Amino acid sequence: MKNLRHILIDGHDYAPQVFTQSLYLHNRKMADIYYSERSKEDLKNVEVISKFDHPKRNELYNLSRMALSDIIGSTEKFNIDWKKLVLKNFHQIENYPHLTCSLTHSKDHSIAVCANNTSIKALGVDLEFQQRAIQNGADRFFINEEDLFSTDEALIKWCIKEACFKALSNLGEPIKLLKEVIIHKNHFFFQNEKEKKNNNFHIIEEDGKIIVIAYCLKNDDINPIHITKIKHV
Repeated sequence: MKNLRHILIDGHDYAPQVFTQSLYLHNRKMADIYYSERSKEDLKNVEVISKFDHPKRNELYNLSRMALSDIIGSTEKFNIDWKKLVLKNFHQIENYPHLTCSLTHSKDHSIAVCANNTSIKALGVDLEFQQRAIQNGADRFFINEEDLFSTDEALIKWCIKEACFKALSNLGEPIKLLKEVIIHKNHFFFQNEKEKKNNNFHIIEEDGKIIVIAYCLKNDDINPIHITKIKHV
């Protein structure tokens, strides 16, 4: 049973999951994006899938599937076996053709983000711990002279680029380098293309972590979006 509570947003009473960050505006179509986080502690006394030779890779593989199952189980209203989840092309979920997703890992944590593909064409997510240091001069590997960031923090810039890179890759763009992703404030697009207002990202800072969720909307009238964190118990 999920731990639920009511949340008051813009004068309306919602009863979704535990934590909601809302970008909701009245009289606009709304798209829902869900994310869930799992840590190494969640693997205690759990039989895991041994897919790789390296123990760390196995841990993160299992954690990301657990996080994804939290979302599907909550939104689809039934429990699923996370060990049976199969991803195709990193963003499609076997047996769930109406969903699109993205996964990320950092240290002993994994995050999954998921949405219905009727409104969201592609997703990308990145996770970094705030104490991580970015070496001086490292920005030359991912900053483009056309970038217009709304932050001066190098780690947040890196996180934004990573999430947007994943979203464009999942969209099928022939992208190979982070520098090919252009950031214009809260929009992003592939180098040599026009700015796309439907490609946006959202920054979440919580518990010493930076999470960036990038998303490509299908239509102009599906904006802004509703981001909900699913918590397991």
